[in-house]
Amino acid sequence: MYLEHKGYKLYCEKAGTRKSGTIFFLHGWLADSRFFSFARQSKLAENYELIYADYFGFGASDNPADESFHTIESFAEQAKAVADFFKIENPILVGHSMGGIVALEYSQKHPTKEIIMFGTPMKKNWMHSLYVFFAKYGLSRSIKALINSLLERNIPDEIKNSKTPIKLFYGEKDYWIRHDSELLKQLGAEKHIELIKMAGGHNALLSRRKMFGIALENFLLKPQS
Repeated sequence: MYLEHKGYKLYCEKAGTRKSGTIFFLHGWLADSRFFSFARQSKLAENYELIYADYFGFGASDNPADESFHTIESFAEQAKAVADFFKIENPILVGHSMGGIVALEYSQKHPTKEIIMFGTPMKKNWMHSLYVFFAKYGLSRSIKALINSLLERNIPDEIKNSKTPIKLFYGEKDYWIRHDSELLKQLGAEKHIELIKMAGGHNALLSRRKMFGIALENFLLKPQS
């Protein structure tokens, strides 16, 4: 289904039941909401309302020419519009890669029960490397706007200083995260952060989606103490 946000169509949908709460899936760059389709057939759908959305410029949503719609801040704002549309409060945010950064931005402005992120880039100068790569082939306005919205962000610091509990999944071969780095050790020492290592690389969520789905079920369906 679609909702209208600032004059453009934003694709979103829901599944499951809101018995235990709401899980809002936030996709990464070069992806869309179908990235998380595995959750529909999982036990999560029997207990949680599952929310999916495509940011502007991705999937089935409109692609406005205005570059201000193609920033992390705008993606989080679009997610909030979807949350308001479905009357969602205090969701669990599950974000892959860039989606984890959108989740951080959302949680800084709106009540969030928990963030579960997979493969959120933390490698030093990762945005510079991305910028150089795309500059070589020509930057579209939307890509340039997105990269500019990321250049000034210090993702590890945002994770460390978050007031929201965070489960940080990472692939042992993820090129955007040094899994053996001192940085991860420092983040893992924070009380609100839990580190979970998985086999595979940055897109292990795709190649090992069953494993990730089981891990989500184990974390989110365990009896509350």
